[in-house]
Amino acid sequence: NLVGQQLVSLSTTPTWADGGLAPRPMRIRVFMARTRDGWRLMPGGFARLAATNQDPSAVSISQGGTVADVWVVSDSPVPEDSMLMQSGEVFVRTSPGLLPSRAADNLFWLGRYVERAEGQMRLTRAYMSRLPETPAGGTPLMSALEPSLEDHGLDTEEGVHSALEQTVALAV
Repeated sequence: NLVGQQLVSLSTTPTWADGGLAPRPMRIRVFMARTRDGWRLMPGGFARLAATNQDPSAVSISQGGTVADVWVVSDSPVPEDSMLMQSGEVFVRTSPGLLPSRAADNLFWLGRYVERAEGQMRLTRAYMSRLPETPAGGTPLMSALEPSLEDHGLDTEEGVHSALEQTVALAV
């Protein structure tokens, strides 16, 4: 199960480097959105720019490249859309019962932070509940828990961890 792909020669774009314009290889990624009438190309994208002009295949951030937002400009005037309500206009929710996207996004991130805080609290509780019965030399279990606590930014010397408080604060 092998797949072969032809190496794509990249286009170049002028970039500001070392106080002047310089050509750099780039890749662009555009996005499409599914609508009721089919697919629609979004008016923007995401570009990756190479750090140097030497290796066109090295268009990655780890190789020193950069990223840029791309906005497609129309040749002709486009209708001016506004999300603001006009004066005298009454708001009517077209899909009753559906959650607005901003509220759904906020709930998603709230859930992520709450889960992260819960994991940190469980780890802290497991460590703290075993601490009184642990001999001075420690145990294999405690030795395994300590690096895990440190990976989560939790200090074993603190009672209530500031990292845990920060995670809970992010959720609120």
